[in-house]
Amino acid sequence: MLLRIDQLATHVAAHAGVSTPLADYALRAVLTGIGGHLSPAFRQLIAEELPSPLAHALQSAVNDRRPIEDRVQLTGMSQGHTRELIASVCKVLAEELSEEALRALCASLPPATAVMFVPSAPPAEPPSVPYHRQANSVAEANPHGDIKLSSGRRRVIDEPN
Repeated sequence: MLLRIDQLATHVAAHAGVSTPLADYALRAVLTGIGGHLSPAFRQLIAEELPSPLAHALQSAVNDRRPIEDRVQLTGMSQGHTRELIASVCKVLAEELSEEALRALCASLPPATAVMFVPSAPPAEPPSVPYHRQANSVAEANPHGDIKLSSGRRRVIDEPN
């Protein structure tokens, strides 16, 4: 991975609207929680894409499957804020990890956690507005008559007897 831990923490902080130290703490806590769900091969695969301190956090909880929320929860932090912080960490990891690493994560994690590993969507282009060519002159009494329901021509469909 090309990013350093401080860059990842800054990215999480921007997503979650929290301080960088809190984002750093959340990164480590989430990765520790994820580590307990991964096979040794998947743990190694993902660790190779992380900065050293985060790779160590991932590999530190081999058989510990405590809920991630319990690891991130801080005194005074609401459960909703905790979930938002975890979701921000997962989103940033989804943006930074390889497709192979993401597939390994999603295959190993409980479904409620796996669904959070979705990268941010690219900015959407504005929808194109269909252009209706005006068939008649604006000087006519009903210039848009060809496209208006009230004055457009009706098409009669023969019904079978």
